[in-house]
Amino acid sequence: MFTTFLLVAQATAFTVAAFPASATNPATATPVAPPVTYPLAQVVCNQPKVSETTPIVNPYEGRIDDPSNPTTRDCALPIEPQFIALPVGSGFKAAYRAVSGTSTSAWSAFSTPFAVTAQTHACDGAAPTTGTVPAGISTRSWCWNGLDVNGNPTVITSWTATVDGTRVLLGNVVVGATANAQGRRLYSAPMTLTAGTRVVRVAGTNAIGEAVFSQSYTMTVTPVLGPPSVADIRGIQ
Repeated sequence: MFTTFLLVAQATAFTVAAFPASATNPATATPVAPPVTYPLAQVVCNQPKVSETTPIVNPYEGRIDDPSNPTTRDCALPIEPQFIALPVGSGFKAAYRAVSGTSTSAWSAFSTPFAVTAQTHACDGAAPTTGTVPAGISTRSWCWNGLDVNGNPTVITSWTATVDGTRVLLGNVVVGATANAQGRRLYSAPMTLTAGTRVVRVAGTNAIGEAVFSQSYTMTVTPVLGPPSVADIRGIQ
């Protein structure tokens, strides 16, 4: 789900809203659900641009032009928990606006229309164990049921990942708006990974202590695009 949007240089957050597909102007249309505001720290920039494939169904990420390199790079917003909660239907558009202190920009142009279909929760079924991402900052997701080891409701005070055994404290964690039948919610956070094969695990900490780390997730991290390699001059032919 994509839309082009001029970012305000002083922006500290971005607000995302979904509108009916029939809407013609986000400034006068009524969102189908309350807008959600994402702090700048949750916006992952310097991402390679990817092609939009239509029709768009159950979008998991919002993309806007990266202001530092709008031609070849994007910024990504973790809109999946917000859009999972939308009513099932085939007629939606999204728009964004920048927030700076008490000021907000005008709404962006509408995104390409998208559909939300009946689906299993992101935390249903067997958890995948492998994936592929480009090097740099990307969003990692996991599920948790809100309970301690004895089945009591508890509150997580921090999340920690290990990357090839090295501990990384996770910040800017986004919590999914809905839980599945087992009470599990989708959590996500930005993480920086370097090229190569990386093994990632995650664990939460409450007031009592740290959980056992999750199962391993093996990431194939591909190098980011760069300028051409150095040419090898062989004289004049």
